[in-house]
Amino acid sequence: MNNSWLAALIWFVCVQVLAFYAWPLTFAFFRRLPDAGYAFSKIMGLLIGGFLFWAGWAFGLLPNTFIGAWLAVLLLALAAAGLSARAGNDNTVAALAWLRAQRGQVLLTELLFLGVFLGWLLVRMHDPGVSHTEQPMDLMLLNALWTSPTFPPHDAWLNGYSLGYYYFGQWLICFVGRLANQPPDLAYNLGQSTWFALLALGTFGLGRNLLALAFPVRPKLALAGGCAAALVVCFTSNLRGMLDAWLSAAPAWWWQASRAVSDVAPDGKAIPLITEFPFFSYLLGDNHAHVLAMPFLLLALAAALNLRLSGGAAAEHDQGLRRVLARLPLGGASVLLYALVSGALLPLNTWDFPAGWLLLVTAYPAAWDRHGVRERMVFAVTLTLAAVLLFLPYLLTAQSQFAGFFLNRQWCTPWRDGCLVFGGFLPGLLLLFWLPRDLRANPAAAFARGLAVLGLLLVLAPEVVIVRDGFANRMNTVFKFYYQAWLLLGVAATWAACVALTRPRTAWAGVLALVVALLGLMYPLRSLQERCAAPRTGPLALSVSAALQSACPDEFHALRWLQTKTAQDAVIAEAPGLSYRPSTSRMSAFSGRPTLLGWEGHERHWRGVHYESMAAGRSAALHELYTANSTAEVARLLAVWNVEYVVVGPEERTRYGITPQRAAMLRQALKPVYTNGTVGIYRRKDR
Repeated sequence: MNNSWLAALIWFVCVQVLAFYAWPLTFAFFRRLPDAGYAFSKIMGLLIGGFLFWAGWAFGLLPNTFIGAWLAVLLLALAAAGLSARAGNDNTVAALAWLRAQRGQVLLTELLFLGVFLGWLLVRMHDPGVSHTEQPMDLMLLNALWTSPTFPPHDAWLNGYSLGYYYFGQWLICFVGRLANQPPDLAYNLGQSTWFALLALGTFGLGRNLLALAFPVRPKLALAGGCAAALVVCFTSNLRGMLDAWLSAAPAWWWQASRAVSDVAPDGKAIPLITEFPFFSYLLGDNHAHVLAMPFLLLALAAALNLRLSGGAAAEHDQGLRRVLARLPLGGASVLLYALVSGALLPLNTWDFPAGWLLLVTAYPAAWDRHGVRERMVFAVTLTLAAVLLFLPYLLTAQSQFAGFFLNRQWCTPWRDGCLVFGGFLPGLLLLFWLPRDLRANPAAAFARGLAVLGLLLVLAPEVVIVRDGFANRMNTVFKFYYQAWLLLGVAATWAACVALTRPRTAWAGVLALVVALLGLMYPLRSLQERCAAPRTGPLALSVSAALQSACPDEFHALRWLQTKTAQDAVIAEAPGLSYRPSTSRMSAFSGRPTLLGWEGHERHWRGVHYESMAAGRSAALHELYTANSTAEVARLLAVWNVEYVVVGPEERTRYGITPQRAAMLRQALKPVYTNGTVGIYRRKDR
């Protein structure tokens, strides 16, 4: 069997193990949903198991190893059994009975997950490398987590400091990688395929549950509608992508859909705004925070829907927090789970936290009178405090470029550009105002309208307010808000279209809405055909270093030596990295070994106002190291910056003009430990 497929099989089994142990708890927690939360059991198992692994590591209770990860699975099983017991002694029996009774639904759900997982593995095998945009950064985060023996995880691009960027999604990939004993070289693409499958599965589950609530006696409609929601949200493009797939002959035609809107700078130059959508993100191949957070935002939406349906009664004498706990099926355990589901968005992608939190608070089953609002406020405060406490170790070490908000008085999105981005959802969204009378009071209708309202608010927000960050424009604000809005509006529009199909008078409108939304399928059909037809230099593989082995064999073999012959926390020196230049900071990105300074632009964005003091002197020190004229100066710099290995590769030779004479001086000042073609690695003589 091909090693890539064997790794995929082991990985898949580990994800299934997490879902299996989480199922009784998922069943108890999501019991109000028509599918009892089965579509979310994998996301729940991954989140709870990964959190327990992370928290155990943060407090020094679990090692960041294969054994530590499996101990976290044991804790997951124990926690699930304990919390499941709170729902009643028959909960586990009922959960197993549900699986037997709904085996057709279970089989379809599993086939959907497996199909998307295997399908995207094949796509990644055609282009497994880490060679553009922010892929090297994402690989660095994964390798840094993998090689960090203690908490907090070290920043491989700023030695001496911990990671300051959202890293929890990378941690969850690392968690499954530990369970499957698959290193980041394989886990990068295995994780991406898993996340795409989880996104499709979660969208299917949310769409199916909403339709099952509206039409409980039409299970086939609910299943078909869930599949339609997954297609619309995960596989279609915006209308700009559809038009380009149809009309454009440009080589990079697929990229333009992610820049469908532009602002104009004061000097008259265009500022392209990022208008990504899920399929573009996965086609691009970055395992970035906004991508990795999306399945867990879906989990928060499902939790909000479940909370909206709970409606537990509270005794008249109950007050405050006691009254809140009385409404929830698992009492305090429910609050803990809601806090975990919403709070996880903080280290996953903090931009998503307000939407997840707001939906949970508004879904709380209390009236909107004076007493109900007070009770809702108690729930909101409790939820926030619990979320902060659960992820306090992350919050204490995180940094950000966020510097507040300012009113947008300069830019306005033309309506035509807005339609190019979200016009595919417009017919379905209009149908939300044309619902049959007997459905208007249905909780599914209220929830779908809530998704649409929140999605539209996210679209309109950058017209009014801009997040103040290092970009000095609204590019990042549009990017992060639009990405969430795509999910919310896509689910709401698909639900409304499917509802319209059930009535003869509105069936034509439902068909029209679905056809318009699915026009975006032209984009993946053309892009995947081109991707898979492109010539390859080697066999299909999942290894991210496979392309490096072919294109830069000297650096590939040097990297392998570094990974196998050096300590995981050994500090290396290489030329400072240039953002979006994959040839720079390559050794630290692929190995996780910390270096003095990696991609400077990204570190500046992650650290905000703290960057200058944290990176002070590092670039100059590296310049002095590679251009030193004496062995004493080299030794001094290595001691000051605690550097153990010095890499001299193509980037260093070009950047610092290393001549044979200077290379000879480095060999005299240091101990050569590896030489192959254009790459040499040297070690301090006192180590």
